[in-house]
Amino acid sequence: MNYANIIYMDKFSLAFSVSNLGPKTFQRILNKFGSAENGWFGSVKEYAEINVVLKTYKSFDAFRTSFDIDSYITKLKKEKIEFIAFTDKRYPKSLKKIEDPPIGLFCKGNVKLLKPGFAIGVVGTRRITQYGRDATNILVEDLVKNGTVIVSGLALGVDGQAHHVTLENHGLAIAVLACGVDCCTPSENYSLYTEILKQNGLIISEYPLSQPPNKGTFLARNRIVAAISDGLLITEAAEGSGSLVTAEFALQYDKQVFAVPGQITSRMSDGSLRLLKKGATLATNANDILEKFQIQNRKFQTKSKFQNLKLSKEEKRIAALIEDEGLTIDEITKTSGLPVSKVFVALSNLELQGFVKNNSGKFLLRY
Repeated sequence: MNYANIIYMDKFSLAFSVSNLGPKTFQRILNKFGSAENGWFGSVKEYAEINVVLKTYKSFDAFRTSFDIDSYITKLKKEKIEFIAFTDKRYPKSLKKIEDPPIGLFCKGNVKLLKPGFAIGVVGTRRITQYGRDATNILVEDLVKNGTVIVSGLALGVDGQAHHVTLENHGLAIAVLACGVDCCTPSENYSLYTEILKQNGLIISEYPLSQPPNKGTFLARNRIVAAISDGLLITEAAEGSGSLVTAEFALQYDKQVFAVPGQITSRMSDGSLRLLKKGATLATNANDILEKFQIQNRKFQTKSKFQNLKLSKEEKRIAALIEDEGLTIDEITKTSGLPVSKVFVALSNLELQGFVKNNSGKFLLRY
């Protein structure tokens, strides 16, 4: 990949993205000057005409006088980071349509995923419960098996779990960071960060190298997750969760929002239940999402194939029991009336054939 040529063509947009001027101001600059290069050399009078106050202009003027664009490009090349400017044809069209599109995207990994085909954002609480983990695992696994690219913010909890399941099932992931793309926040998810890159995924951010996150950048990050996704799935969210902000952005951008119905006794479900009351689409399986986009769910094709296979009487009985909910070995033994030895043998055979999976001690039918 020729990083030097690609980045060099957008070097003034790159410079603006490192400056003190934000996305909305940059859009006004493009409208007035016609290009980032012309805007870079604009006068105080011209900037005043687009409502840039004197103090802000002086700070920008000091920055552009001292900023070494070529040295910055060298840093990007060293880190194998590509900069995709707003004016670049590879910049996501859905992101261009929002009120405050990023000046550009710093990208590490598979840049082709900026045009992913079909992508679902998966977000939720950082304080994920076992219920939330199970829901995220089931839905994301089926989405990935149907060719869905999973977008998230690489945060603790649902975000990280969504990416973990994606990678576990050899899917493609896009992680949107609230810090510089050369960083990983939180540090606990560094292994996910590196594995996303290893598995041909993409890490993106609108922020310059080494910039740490703050409350504002986390909120701004959420708009990118919503904008580049075809739909947004919230698997578990408490009241006040940042994922609800992402949902608001998605609704603002006319994106379909899906929510998993949570347990009414759990505070971690309050936000999800509120979204459902406000009109979010109920999601209890991947098909609830896929059918909204007229995508045929391979789950049902596999299920039909499963029903036609020759299985033992015990295997059929167990498969029927775990078709709709995960059960432990003790629960299967008790419900089926089979000896535990036969349950073990039947489950082992079903697992070997790829029809059953063990999810945290509970056995589920793998569609």
